[in-house]
Amino acid sequence: MSANGKAGGAAAGDGEPGLRFAIVTPSYYVDFEACRWLCETVDRYVPKEVTHYLLVDRADQELFAPLVSSPRTRLVFKEDILGGRLKQLSFARRWWVGPKGLPVRGWIVQQLTKLLVTEVADEDVLVFVDSGCFFVRPFNPRVTVQDGRVRLFREQGDYFRNDVVRRWHRIGAKLLGIKPSRNYDVGYVTQLITWRRDNLVRLQDHLQRVSGRSAFDCLVGRLTLSEYYLYGMYSDLILGDRSGHFHTSVMATLCHWDVNSLTREDLQQMRASLQPEHVLVLVNEKSATSLQAVRETFSDG
Repeated sequence: MSANGKAGGAAAGDGEPGLRFAIVTPSYYVDFEACRWLCETVDRYVPKEVTHYLLVDRADQELFAPLVSSPRTRLVFKEDILGGRLKQLSFARRWWVGPKGLPVRGWIVQQLTKLLVTEVADEDVLVFVDSGCFFVRPFNPRVTVQDGRVRLFREQGDYFRNDVVRRWHRIGAKLLGIKPSRNYDVGYVTQLITWRRDNLVRLQDHLQRVSGRSAFDCLVGRLTLSEYYLYGMYSDLILGDRSGHFHTSVMATLCHWDVNSLTREDLQQMRASLQPEHVLVLVNEKSATSLQAVRETFSDG
């Protein structure tokens, strides 16, 4: 059970009756204030019928409980999504103990919770938004659907011919039971990701057929993994036209990924560079930019 129980959202808006949408945000105590700001902007800019799941460590329940301030918000424990099969170390919270006592990095746990979020979310379309982001314009997830197909972010080009992408591609190919490409040049990673829940269930079943083990068991031991590559490759290379997706390379988020701290003048310039397609902003938390300055710069959209 989650802190508030399993819940599904009602249909939101017009255009695709019957489809239900949810925003999914993994977070933890270090990102609490940024997550609070995200929740405020979700309530301001996203239709109230869209559920917002906050996936947090059970140890952070008391800290995050005040964010459940509207009926849309659901506080869900990562431990429950994972069926109690992982336990977080209280003295080293970036590490979890898995089957046979093997340590699992928190980064892998976060990806596992996304890939297994179907345990708590039954909405048709899942929109993943990291807790370091915040909305700056109205966003109705229905705009991600065209003729019954859901948007899947996908880029292609020489930029993606690098060791990190090759490693993610090799791991994904092995998990999916297919031969990796020698010249892979595709990217699936961005800050506003939309998945179909039915495809995610199919992916879990496919992983079990290939490995002979549950999706959890074949994923938990990975030293590195990209959940977005795994889902994207499954949708494109296994399902193909049956995926119910269409591709887009349009970036819906304006990002500051550098670690240099932004001044108020920098933030004003960043705001001035917003393009019509930008509904989200991300300021890298490692830049130590003042969250108060960020809020004051972008608070009125």
